[in-house]
Amino acid sequence: MKPRVLTGLALAALAATLTGCSWEYLIPISITETSDKIDLLMWVIIWITMIVFIGVEVVLVWFILKYRDMGDGRKPVYTHGSNKLEAIWTGIPVLILIVLAVWSENLLNAEIRAIPEKPDVRIKVTARQFNWNFEITESSGEQIDEASRPIVDTGMHSTETAEPDRHFPKEFISGYDNLTPLKIPVDRTTVFEITSLDVIHSFWVPEFRIKQDAMPGHVNRIWIRPNKTGLYPIVCAELCGNGHYRMAGRLEVVTGEEYDAWVAEQASGGSDELF
Repeated sequence: MKPRVLTGLALAALAATLTGCSWEYLIPISITETSDKIDLLMWVIIWITMIVFIGVEVVLVWFILKYRDMGDGRKPVYTHGSNKLEAIWTGIPVLILIVLAVWSENLLNAEIRAIPEKPDVRIKVTARQFNWNFEITESSGEQIDEASRPIVDTGMHSTETAEPDRHFPKEFISGYDNLTPLKIPVDRTTVFEITSLDVIHSFWVPEFRIKQDAMPGHVNRIWIRPNKTGLYPIVCAELCGNGHYRMAGRLEVVTGEEYDAWVAEQASGGSDELF
């Protein structure tokens, strides 16, 4: 079979494979503008890597077929370097790396490190083996009286149940569907202040695309502004002990009206959801 035919078949098979993939099952949905920007950077890196990989493999196969021993007695011709080619294949990757490094640093500074001083909601996150504790200290930009603060603990003692949406795999929450969800409002800014009482943990909601270590004696901060309502998993991304696998929780993004009503309910005496 001719090299061109083989190359064409290989590319057709690759295209069929890629177009048949459903990215939704590979990457969780994005629920913030920041996570959209992080996804864009990630996809650019993936496509650059994929194009380079495919190009190298196609050239490799083409060379193997074109310059194989044809049995006609031809002798190979050897060359000894090319400064021009070496400059090109060194300069292009260096240029790509510089662009990606500047892009990443700007994204980090503008979207992740720039913590809003006056968020709509501020939540104290305290990790311990093997629980998350969330205390809402500010809501609608106002400090909440300590006695009225909504507190959600992911200890396995809540009686609430909820149906997961399609982005929250049922098999994941098997055993966790009785956990009280932490509620935050959509289209409002929320700052998480994260610390730990014992060992190092890592607070992670995959749909945020951001995770942050929870360290004893230190407070780390992240912020988000969700643009989609729904129920999402909270996990620990740091191996923190033999119960690490069950250090999970649930985050529910609700409308502003639902969130305000929920906070008001807690301020007026709480409900069975809280502990």
